[in-house]
Amino acid sequence: MKIVFLYRVEAYCNYVDLILEPGKGLFQYEIKFSPNIDSVGLRRKLLNQHSAALGRTRIFDGTLLYLPIKLFQDVSLRTLIENFYISTMYIILYDV
Repeated sequence: MKIVFLYRVEAYCNYVDLILEPGKGLFQYEIKFSPNIDSVGLRRKLLNQHSAALGRTRIFDGTLLYLPIKLFQDVSLRTLIENFYISTMYIILYDV
């Protein structure tokens, strides 16, 4: 005797059609802070200090950074922090 259970499942999916200019896209980078910073808010604040190098258009969740431009190599950014226990911090971006 074989018992078969059938369930009806409704599933939905969203697709976004991106129309991109040549040489542009959505590029993902993993960011590591040295020394490590646990606060996502502080990570965002430190990353915002480098708008000239990274541009203002970006998505950052605390670990992954999405940019509309391709960085041609891994980047290490140096940040000086005043009124904090760290005097120099490095932000390292890795192409994922």
